[in-house]
Amino acid sequence: MDINIGQGFGAIRFRMAKPEVEALLGAADACSFIEDIDGESVEVLQYNCPQVSLFFDCNGGLSSMDIEDADCTLFGEPVFRCSRQEIVSLMLKHGFSEVEVDEEAWGETCLSIPAAGLDFYFESDSLVSVSLGQ
Repeated sequence: MDINIGQGFGAIRFRMAKPEVEALLGAADACSFIEDIDGESVEVLQYNCPQVSLFFDCNGGLSSMDIEDADCTLFGEPVFRCSRQEIVSLMLKHGFSEVEVDEEAWGETCLSIPAAGLDFYFESDSLVSVSLGQ
């Protein structure tokens, strides 16, 4: 399944409603509700195959996703096999030049590509998740 910047992951597209996602992936393996930074309730569906967490905003539309599936690709490249520098090079190759690096309080390093709506989270030098937003 390919990460499509600004669109989604595989056949999963931003702004899809929960029933549309469930028609593609089936029932979620887990479901929870969290509060976003604006105090709104967000529904989170978690799937084991593909390994993805999908976040639905208060209007019921898919707004972001966290991907942990080792088989996913970005621009056709198996992104979970890439080092930080390889991801930076891949993004530069595709016209994304702004890269930010932050050390998170919980110990991961975040490689952020704001124009692409992508955050790559590393533990040591291993990619553990990709967050994709609009």
